[in-house]
Amino acid sequence: LQGDDIIADLSKRDFTINAIAVAIADAEPLSHVIDPYNGRRDLQLGLVRVVSKTAFGDDPLRTLRAVRLAAEIEANIEQGTEELLRRAVPLIVHVSAERVRDELSKILALPGAAQNLRYLDELGLLTVIIPELEAMKGVEQAEPHYLDVFDHSVETVKWLEEVIEALEGYEGESELSLPPLFLSPFSRRLCAHLSQAISGD
Repeated sequence: LQGDDIIADLSKRDFTINAIAVAIADAEPLSHVIDPYNGRRDLQLGLVRVVSKTAFGDDPLRTLRAVRLAAEIEANIEQGTEELLRRAVPLIVHVSAERVRDELSKILALPGAAQNLRYLDELGLLTVIIPELEAMKGVEQAEPHYLDVFDHSVETVKWLEEVIEALEGYEGESELSLPPLFLSPFSRRLCAHLSQAISGD
């Protein structure tokens, strides 16, 4: 426990939906749910809400975690929480690069990665954690491109998701089993590349 008792422990959690406990010694644990911050209600409402106003200051990585949790459970970040998050954005620079990388990787691994990137950008987080992206905004490209470099890059993520979804279930045995989207001579190499294992999961 972080604190003298379970209530003190839950008060140190990040979001209300993560500040719920049950007494496992009970014969029927769900009959004794400990939910001092109404996390079950927020789950039903589809809201990610901070336990306290100091949550982001206590650990600025929670700014990214809020976006990931909302995407994972198809919820929205509660309005007051989003306002606190926006104010805490500059604090993310004090978090280790490894922790930021891990949380960003989890966000990118979720369905709708491009949409999540746009939301991170709208919140002001994306260009704080990847400053190089700021210089891409407003940089026009020659025809046939019609998006600036930043939007083009985000659209690339969107279409890569489409490619991966189209390849789901492809075993690499035959060109004939490929979805119509893929044409030789690139299909085999593309499938081989996208099926490679990377570090972790």
